[in-house]
Amino acid sequence: MYINSQYKQTWAFIKTKLLRLFWFGCVFVVLMSFLSYWFLQKHPDILQTFVTTLKHTKHITVPESMKSSHFLTHLYRTYAIFINNIKVDLLYSILLGLLPFMCFLTVILGINAFGLTAALIVGRTRYNASIFKLLVWGIMPHGIFELCSWFLAAAIGLYLNITLSEAIMKKTHDPMKYAFKNAGASFLLFVFPLTLFAAFVEAFATPLFIKAFLK
Repeated sequence: MYINSQYKQTWAFIKTKLLRLFWFGCVFVVLMSFLSYWFLQKHPDILQTFVTTLKHTKHITVPESMKSSHFLTHLYRTYAIFINNIKVDLLYSILLGLLPFMCFLTVILGINAFGLTAALIVGRTRYNASIFKLLVWGIMPHGIFELCSWFLAAAIGLYLNITLSEAIMKKTHDPMKYAFKNAGASFLLFVFPLTLFAAFVEAFATPLFIKAFLK
């Protein structure tokens, strides 16, 4: 009963305080993705450099003790993907959100849009598939949940950023206790489970969709 009431209260906070910021993040990433696609088509050398860097940073090394089991291998991949993504969410919602007057969040969202676009371009060549097909089967099975966690985390960060900035400028703002309590609840009750479920789908289900529809 308590948990149910907490979810209701937090969902009300998200709808009234974070929803517009959530959609701002969505629109911003879409626009940056189109600009990134145009830019990378004209600069393939930058695309190659970015992809090489991405391979080194996102490579997951499964411990030898887990490689004998298909389930344990994917379970470890779930763990590794989750840890990587929850760090990004924490960066969005807490570290950058606590820096008033800064616009670092939009920069990080732009970088992630650039990375997503680069992955789509490389995937199109690798699987000889259209961008649409690659999105549907290679990205969206887990991407729906992962992107929602990104945008919600970014909305939390932007909300805290705006609230702190208004407090410093002595403008009308939400009480700090209210802001931090509901921002934390939004992260724990919505961002955290979305990120975990996205990692599970990416490790277990997305490879099956790729194998069935793209290879």
